Amino acid sequence: MPDRSVNRLYHAVAKYRAAVELGWYDFIARFRLSLIGPFWSPIQMAVFVAIIVVILRSGLGANTNYALYVALGYYAWDFLSSSLTEGATHFTAQAPLIKNTPVDISHITVRKLSFLFCRSAMNAPIPIIAILFFGGVINFNTLLLLAVPVLYALFMFSTLTIFGVIGAYFRDFAHIMPTVSRFLFFTTPIIWLGDAGVRKIVSDYNPFSYFVELVRAPLNGEIASVKAWIVVSVLAMISFAIAIWVQSRFRSRLIYRL
Repeated sequence: MPDRSVNRLYHAVAKYRAAVELGWYDFIARFRLSLIGPFWSPIQMAVFVAIIVVILRSGLGANTNYALYVALGYYAWDFLSSSLTEGATHFTAQAPLIKNTPVDISHITVRKLSFLFCRSAMNAPIPIIAILFFGGVINFNTLLLLAVPVLYALFMFSTLTIFGVIGAYFRDFAHIMPTVSRFLFFTTPIIWLGDAGVRKIVSDYNPFSYFVELVRAPLNGEIASVKAWIVVSVLAMISFAIAIWVQSRFRSRLIYRL
């Protein structure tokens, strides 16, 4: 009996390890035939951050750390929002695979999650350069970042699963999500400061503000608020529970909607 349990555990780990490796392959394959390959990803992020800083810094009256503020905020947002924008087509894009092979949909989701983590790792030099040049702080508080990828992974796995099922049943959902994502970008304190007035109200009631805070605060030498940890943890756990239910409920029916 113990040997059988160990064997099952081994095959489960091997299956998801293969999904992680396929996610890396998907990331590399997206840039094949390109001259500079995956380096296009951080270049695009660097150009966006530079343009925002040049245009908006003086207009917002921000301090000298505005470049760091935008770089850290946009890095966190770009990673998180990718599950929102790609979630609506998550399963429909893999329709041939789901229809023709006995693949578990959680395997497909882990593969996509691995792809997004690889892209985020490739973009990591941007916040690192911003920290070095614009006064970021690396200290004991930075260790708190170790818990952030876990919470992000739970939430992103959930959004990919839930939105993927919704997108399979309602094809208009894929056209709605880019608009929703842009709305969330401009209502999250990434390029503006949520310090007073309407901006503070919007920031306080937008849950994505707290996701960004968990990344930005430790790299600014600060500690993310207890409220941010609670909001993000609760959202991650609840969404993950819903995703597990959705996955078990629609696993056998999904193939008929693709």
